[in-house]
Amino acid sequence: MDFNYSLVADNFSNKVEDYLINAKIQKIVANKISIFINQYFNFQNSDTANSIKANAHILDIGSGAGFVFDNLKKNFKNKFNHHHFYELDLSLKMLKKSPQHLTERFQICGDFNFLPFQNQSFDLITSSFALQWSDDLALTLKKIYDILKQNGLLIIALPTSESFRNFSNLPFRINKMPDAFKIKKILNKSGLVEKFYFQETCYEKFDNSIQALKYFKKIGANYILRNLDESDLNDFRKLRNFYLKNYQTNLSFEIDWAISYFIYSKNV
Repeated sequence: MDFNYSLVADNFSNKVEDYLINAKIQKIVANKISIFINQYFNFQNSDTANSIKANAHILDIGSGAGFVFDNLKKNFKNKFNHHHFYELDLSLKMLKKSPQHLTERFQICGDFNFLPFQNQSFDLITSSFALQWSDDLALTLKKIYDILKQNGLLIIALPTSESFRNFSNLPFRINKMPDAFKIKKILNKSGLVEKFYFQETCYEKFDNSIQALKYFKKIGANYILRNLDESDLNDFRKLRNFYLKNYQTNLSFEIDWAISYFIYSKNV
């Protein structure tokens, strides 16, 4: 799928306040990434097991409202007080919602397909719930590899293709998420070394499928619903009847997120 990134940015910018309230899974994942950073970044970048490298350059790609860095500072502030934090996101409004307690923070409103950094710039690169928007994930990961320093660490998390199984019978398309196995294959082929891989399924419950679809709109992730062709729109008009036929007797409806975490190092 070829994404219109201006439209993606507009979707998230227009739903900033709703996103902050409703992005519960995104917040959970961001907190886990901060825990993984604390666990793995020490060993990659410190001279001793109990100290962390000072003046590290840390980049969060698709940072949104700053969930990853916010959790990092709240949970491990004593370890991460003397580093340079870079946030990159398509939406300026989302960047402005990032907490202001980082002293060495640089915010860049930009597209991760055109990373504006020199090669080997960062000791740590992280990304949460962002890279699924890439049109060419292999190329995006290659660019990330290039700007990661030798002995640097990459920690990313994103929903993968096993997500949204409950939506498989809906009368229109849902965004296809990347395949976790293919991501691992790309990372391994690039020369990165796997340190840890973890997959989990997270669930969000709603009263019915209509509310679940409204949830996607509230968090700004309704790109596909804004880009339907006429045949899709005709099918979309059948949603009410589809819901009444298939889900009227259900007490609840779940969105299932299959989240994969990839932790890789760039060894010399």
